[in-house]
Order: sequence, then C-alpha cells, then structure tokens
Amino acid sequence: MAPLADALKLLGLHHTAEHLDDLVALATKRRWSPIQLLEHLADVEHQERARRSLERRLLRSRLGRITPMDTFDWAWPTRIDRAAVEAALHLDFLTAGRNCVLVAAQGLGKTMIAQNIAHQAVLAGHHVLFTTAAQLLLDLGSQESARGLARRLNAYGQRGLLVLDELGYLSYDARAADLLFQVVSRRYERNSLVLTTNLAFSDWPTIFPNAGSAIALIDRLIHHAEIITIEGESYRRRAAEATRKAPAPSRRRRDHRRRSKFPRFSEFGNTAREPSRARPSPRGPAARRASPPGRSLHSAAADQSVRRDGGWRQLLAMDFHAVRPRVGRRKVVLVWFEDMGSHRDARAGVIIAVARGYAELGQDGRRQGPPRLAS
Repeated sequence: MAPLADALKLLGLHHTAEHLDDLVALATKRRWSPIQLLEHLADVEHQERARRSLERRLLRSRLGRITPMDTFDWAWPTRIDRAAVEAALHLDFLTAGRNCVLVAAQGLGKTMIAQNIAHQAVLAGHHVLFTTAAQLLLDLGSQESARGLARRLNAYGQRGLLVLDELGYLSYDARAADLLFQVVSRRYERNSLVLTTNLAFSDWPTIFPNAGSAIALIDRLIHHAEIITIEGESYRRRAAEATRKAPAPSRRRRDHRRRSKFPRFSEFGNTAREPSRARPSPRGPAARRASPPGRSLHSAAADQSVRRDGGWRQLLAMDFHAVRPRVGRRKVVLVWFEDMGSHRDARAGVIIAVARGYAELGQDGRRQGPPRLAS
C-alpha cells in the first residue's frame, strides 16, 4: 500500500496515510460500506487537522505558562467588575470588533486575565499574539529598512487578536510612540486589541513624553473599547507577607543513633548497666582490672575487639554523634574512645555521662572534649 499512502499524503490526508493499514482492518472487521468508510475518514481527518491547528496557534501565540481563572481570588480586589471580566473571557468584545483595556496596579491579576482571554481566543480558533509593549517596540525599532518595518507592522496589524502587556512600566521616546500609534491605527475598527496598563489614561503622557501622537493613540484605543478597572493591594505582597509570618516548622533534633552505620559500644563487649548519675570512672589500669567482669567499663572482650578490628583507628572512625544523648529525655550512655598507647597496643578509654546533666566526664573526673584523632 506504499503507492496509495504516498498519494494520500499528496492530497493532504497525512493521518489516513500513516494509519492506512489500521483503517482497512477496521473497515473489514465492521463491514463498512463505502459511504461509511468515507464518513469515518472525513471525521478522523477533521479531528486531526483541528488538533494540529490548535497546536500551531498555541505555539505562535507565545502565551507561555498560564494560570487558570479558577484560582483567581475575586474577593481580594477592593474594586472589580466581575461581570465585565467574565464577558471578556467569553470573547464578547472580540465578536463585536472592540478592544479591551485592563487598568490595574501591579499584583492584581491583569496579566493573568489577559492571558486567559488570549487562551480562550486560541481555543475558539482565532490567531493570537501575546507580547509585552517593550518587546513589540523593540522589534519594530530594530528594523533597519522601511520594507522590513512595513512587514512587521502588517504582521502586528493582521493578527486576529493582539495582546499588549505591561504598558506603563517603562517610558519611551517619541519614535516608539509613533510606532505604537501605527500598530493601533492598523487595527482600528478591524481587529481587536487587549491592553494591560498600570496607569490611568491621564498619566499616559509620562509614558511618551514630548510625543504628539500620544493623545491620538489614546483616542483611537478607547473609541471602541471595554475598560475594566481593578483596584486594591498587591496579591503578591499579601502572599509574601503570609509566607514570612507563617510559623517556622519545628526542627526536631535527629536521633543519629537510629541512622548510624557504625556499631555501638555494646557490640564491643560492654555489658555494664547505665548508672543513675554521672560518676567518674576508676583511675588507673589497676582499678579497671579490679572491677568485676560483669560490671566493667572496659572489659577484656572490648580490649580483644579493639585489637581484632584494627586498633584505635577503627574505634575512632565510629560516629561520635551517633551516641550523643538527647537532653531531658532519658539516660543515654555517651562514649568515646581515646588513644592510650601506641598504634599496635591501643586501649580504649570509656567515658559515661548522663543525658539530663549533659556532663562529659573523663576517667579522671574532669570535663573532656570530643575525641582526638591522633596521627
């Protein structure tokens, strides 16, 4: 069926050409008549072309990321005509060939409303272009030839819907005012325009200082226009203040003993019970050897484990914080190991402390610091 598929592509039936085998199998299975097959083919091609057209229009509209109107807080602005906004979202102004001007301070959702209007227009089949006033004037001002400028003016003037965002945040020279006037003039009473601004029309001379076309620009823009004014405080500022005033999440101290990958001291042979209060350990090797085997702080089994596992370096590699106590919770044995001899004949000095007092007592009864890793 390769020649037939190529012929269908030449006719513009790309979807049918790509799924020709499936279409023939479906028609054979359902025993369609020629009329039924042609009806199905026309329906499938119409849906596929509508999908591709929607993708192209969305891509060319340059809308970017859109926040849906379902998340808009209608109760936040102190003044907003909800009926007028909803009528604009239903594209009532577009069918009548009128303009829509959104006047609001920053942070009140005028860009969000303009994007949703443009998105609804794209879904309705219109060719839309969403851009900022700065980008439009920069594009027109960068044209070096009169022919290139005329071509760009025609492109902006012939779009089904042109959305200009953020007019009023920057000031422009007289040439930029003349270029914007030409765009509005080419669309006047022909194609609709959606414009967002943060300034009232009486303040527009500050946008185009020393421009004689500013008054004519405003006159042609608002002649056939729906003007929607939104007043209130910035929603972004409210969200930022709410985030700053929110209570910080409680930072619970980690219990490293449950996550430590190193063995505990009990695995090295210590079978002594935890004391009820901190006591200095016996002084000297003789006192330690004289202690009973079952209650020894440094038993022979621990000493053998030290020698078997590679000496004091193996013990000092243990996570010291893994056995650190949590103050005020319960009594936990705090141990660390200290080099008491040479590399081969190493002995471990054990220090036991009570968590509530958070006392760290050495073998001589004095406060000690963290373990030292001697070379």
